[in-house]
Amino acid sequence: MPAGLKHYMDEVFQYGFAYGSTGDKLRGKKFIHSYTTGSGAATFAGELGEVLPAALKASAGFCGMDYQGAFPLYGQLALTNPNVPAEAKAHAERVVEFVRSL
Repeated sequence: MPAGLKHYMDEVFQYGFAYGSTGDKLRGKKFIHSYTTGSGAATFAGELGEVLPAALKASAGFCGMDYQGAFPLYGQLALTNPNVPAEAKAHAERVVEFVRSL
């Protein structure tokens, strides 16, 4: 996972808060993750697409969270995709709509 996300998880997913005998603050919460990639969807087909979110799914499960799925947005390399702003906006709207439906 990206270093910034790893740092966030190290700070928030702590013993006594997120897990452990008194670490129940995240238990039962719904967990989704949204991410963008520079490469197209074909790059992440098959095993790679399963392995990449595995750490997040495992961390959510370890804390008793209810994993709701991933929201990937592929092909967001601005050098090759002139539609990045419009696609990013549409992606954000889909994520918000999903969160509202929970």
